Amino acid sequence: MDQEIRTVSNRGMRLTVELGSPLLIQFEGREERLRSIFVGMDPPAYLIIQTPRSSDMENCLYEGNGVIVRYLCLGNVYGFRSELLHHITEPFRLMFLSYPGKVETLNLRKHSRVDSHIPATLHLNQEKIEGVIMDISVKGCRFSFNLQESNLALQAGQKVQLSFPLLGLEGEKHVEGEVRSITQDSNKASIGVQFDELDVDVSAKVETYVKRVMEFNSP
Repeated sequence: MDQEIRTVSNRGMRLTVELGSPLLIQFEGREERLRSIFVGMDPPAYLIIQTPRSSDMENCLYEGNGVIVRYLCLGNVYGFRSELLHHITEPFRLMFLSYPGKVETLNLRKHSRVDSHIPATLHLNQEKIEGVIMDISVKGCRFSFNLQESNLALQAGQKVQLSFPLLGLEGEKHVEGEVRSITQDSNKASIGVQFDELDVDVSAKVETYVKRVMEFNSP
């Protein structure tokens, strides 16, 4: 993967992020990445972001809980570690985070992953699951489905096939891959799938899709 990662000191400096920019946050010890919005900052004291909506959110909202924040700006993914300082529910649901001392920059050159909403079918042996590809790159994707509609017992390391449409290519494309991770709550599950070698046409279309989404989401 051709990516350049740089870590720089950020004490007292303003973050490279616009007000209203989308964020992904991940609480310490949890795999789920939650959507948020950047609201404001007071360097070097604190950041303000929207509190995400999640069924398990109340268990995360305690002072000192670690948070990983990621966001996209001009083709770069920025990430940093922070801590929850305080949160409020009125008049708006907001979180106050400690100001980061270091920021990591990931330069996206190849195999970038972007959010998506592509209807797809996962095939395992003679069974199939209808769901949605929630993010995708030329190396893999995250496939989400409703647990109530499937009795399949998926495990890491299993070989699966995904079928989904791609703009610019006729019909559904079938991609082989391996289950790399599994997360679930009471209603939904999502699995990380690492693709086997993609067909040249499919790989090119996925790369084009990823590039256009990144360009659209850049401030």
